[in-house]
Amino acid sequence: MGMELFAGYISFYGYTVQDSSKIFCGNLNLNNTVFYREHYCSNNFNDILKAMMVLFELTPCNMILNSHTYNIWFCCCYQQGGTTLLFYLPHLLCSDCA
Repeated sequence: MGMELFAGYISFYGYTVQDSSKIFCGNLNLNNTVFYREHYCSNNFNDILKAMMVLFELTPCNMILNSHTYNIWFCCCYQQGGTTLLFYLPHLLCSDCA
């Protein structure tokens, strides 16, 4: 569904292009955005491979964010400092997890 809705809005031409139609990922609305500054232009829905890559990148991030939300809720409800450490210890030890 993302390909039908969002294909063609963002294109990756590189970040050193001088052509005015190709700067800012081919979309002038991305001027001065975090999306462009952090070089996410290659994350788009223009073809099936790029769309699958975007979905693959989003899935682990959403799972980590949801686990953090659950951990905060659980720790706040039970008001135990050790519980907070227990839930966040894997994320503190593994820099690639967060």
